This record gives sequence, structure tokens and C-alpha cells, in this order.
Amino acid sequence: MYGSTSSAPPGAAPAGPAPATAAAGAPAKASVLRSGALMAAGSVVSRATGFVRSAVVLAALGAGFLGDGYTVANTVPNIIYMLLIGGALNAVFVPELVRAAKEHGDGGAAYTDRLLTACTAALLALTAAAVLAAPLIVDAYTPASYTDAQRSTVIALARFCLPQILFYGLFTLLGQVLNARGRFGAMMWTPVLNNIVTIGVFGFFLYASGGGRDALDAADTRLLGVGTTAGIAVQALALVPSLRAARFRWRPRFDWRGSGLTRPLRNAGWLVVLVLSNQFAYWVVTKLSTTIGDQAPGYGYAAYTSAYQLWIVPQGIITVSLVTALMPRMSSAAADGDLFFRPRGRLVRPAFQRRPRGPRRRALRRVGPLGDGLFSPDTARSPPPRSRPWPACSPPSPPA
Repeated sequence: MYGSTSSAPPGAAPAGPAPATAAAGAPAKASVLRSGALMAAGSVVSRATGFVRSAVVLAALGAGFLGDGYTVANTVPNIIYMLLIGGALNAVFVPELVRAAKEHGDGGAAYTDRLLTACTAALLALTAAAVLAAPLIVDAYTPASYTDAQRSTVIALARFCLPQILFYGLFTLLGQVLNARGRFGAMMWTPVLNNIVTIGVFGFFLYASGGGRDALDAADTRLLGVGTTAGIAVQALALVPSLRAARFRWRPRFDWRGSGLTRPLRNAGWLVVLVLSNQFAYWVVTKLSTTIGDQAPGYGYAAYTSAYQLWIVPQGIITVSLVTALMPRMSSAAADGDLFFRPRGRLVRPAFQRRPRGPRRRALRRVGPLGDGLFSPDTARSPPPRSRPWPACSPPSPPA
């Protein structure tokens, strides 16, 4: 899966004992279940505060146009980030860091510095381009039936929210550095700070405005947009103390040529197709739900995201925690060539393939029933709707 190199990248220290800053690059020896439990606890608290955040936002903006418009403006940065750079980073960053720690004489410290510097430069360029293209981006995700005033409101919110692309990227980069060093807790706990900041911003807005607003003025737009982006910034920068505790010091390096930084792009492979198809499906959902919300307030994108936030809870708490804890071990096994092979037609299972079967089975046993149970009881007990918010469609007449 990963090629090996006999020499360190340009500028790397000569082979020998790794310094303390790089020695932390090896995956921690803590058990997968212990690491998974720490992350699951952080995910539970994060999602609990996330529900409070959603309730405060809904109380402040409602589920009509303002709620849909804010949700689009706040979601678009994450969509663009995942579409252009985030998907590849999530999949290949940890394996590349673990491989570099094994193969480079400095424990991968120089490679990590270069990769962080290059990715941060790309994030800055992407963020600037997205802010400039805000009108085009908003038009792609909102219905054509929006009035000029509605469109201007969403564009203004998007301009304040699109800088989140940079902070989403920094959060992923720094969090993956921690994960590669076996420190999993911070990346799951710092989103709580983001939720607290957003709750405070919208709580202040709700207190100052009294709720029930049908439109936002320039000051309101600036408060909500900047406040929301500040939450993402706090979420990313709150990882710095954990990085310092892991003895990691980022030193920007620009000697990128010949250092193997293109390997992550090559290793992404089919992930690019997966990300593109996933984001296309999300575009369809967003476009459809905002159009419905414009015709039937309360049934649009804000309502959809609230339901999705509830449905995804079991996966976020159980599956993501276990997979994140397994990723450094999987990456280490891959770097060691610990893969399936067939000598003389006989399938041999390496040690790595035997280790994670327990966590995989536990995740599969829990996620499916929990996901179904979130909706099945209420669906079975809820009465049929008495009326529709939109006209019922008649079946087509048979041809004469």
C-alpha cells in the first residue's frame, strides 16, 4: 500500500534516535476500547450541547426562510472544504504521518511540518476564493424563487461563514496529528467549545431581538456570521494545548519539492469519486429542501438538518470513535506491509486483521438497532397528518 524509502526527505535530520518531538509519532499503546470510550464520551457531550445549540438557533431564527438561509450559509463552508480538500485529508493524513514516523530518521517531524504548511497554504487560497465566489455558491444551493432581499441576506451570512473553511481544515490537520500520536480525546471534546460559543451568540441575539424576526439587518448578520465562525476557530485553536502536551511544535517549512507531499493525493484514489458522489447527493438534498422550505415554511432545510442530527447520533458516538481509535494501528500495519496475501493459494490473515474484529462487531451490533429505534416507536404511534402544507398531487389521467 505504501512504498518505502531508504532516505529521509530533503532537510530531514540524519538517521538516529528520534527527538522527543517526533518520538510521540508512534501510535499510543492504550487499548482501542479505552480510546474509543474517551472519544465516545466527548462525542456524547458534544452532541448533547449540539442539540441545545440547534434548539437555540431554531428559537432565534425559526424554521422558515431565516432558519433555512442561515443553515445553508453555515453548511456551505463544510461542503466546500470536504469537496475540495477535506475528504482526502480525513482518509490519508494519519496513514501518511504514521508512515513518515516509521521511515524517516527524524520520526517524521520534517514531513509533518511540510504537510501542515502546504495544506494551510491551500486552505488560505481556497478560503479566499470561496469568499469571493459567495454569490455563485449561494445560488447553487438555494431556490431561484428567493427574492433579492432574501438572496442578499444569505450571501451576507455566507461571506461571514465561509472563512470557516480555514478553521475546519486546521481542526482536521491538527486533530489528525494528535490521532497519529495516539491522543484521541481532544478532537472529540473541543467541538463542545464551538457549541458553547454559538449558544452564547444566539442566546444574546435572542435576548436582544426578542425573537420572531422576519429579517436581519447588517448588525444582526455580522453578529451571527462572525459569532458562528468564531466558534469554529475556537474549536480548532483549542487543540494547540494538546499538541504542546504531545511535544509537537509546528515549524512552517516551504522546501516542498521532492519531499513526497504528492503521495497523499495519489493514495486518495477512489476516495475522490466517493467524495464527489456524496457531495452531489448532498447538493440535491439541499436544493430540494430549500425549495420546499420556500413554498412550505417549517418543512425546509433547517428541519431536515435537525432530523439528520438526531439520526446520526449512534454512528457518531460508536462507529466514529472506534474507527478513529483503530486508524493509527491500521496505518502502522499497512506501513509494515501487514496485509492479506496468498502464498501458494492459501489465504493468510495477518495479526492486524485479527485484532479489530471485536470492535467492528460491537459497532455493527449497536449502530443498526439504535438508528432504527430512534424513529420506529414514534413513527408507529404518530397519527396520520390531518393536512398537508402543500397541495396534494392528483394521479395522472390515463391516456384517452
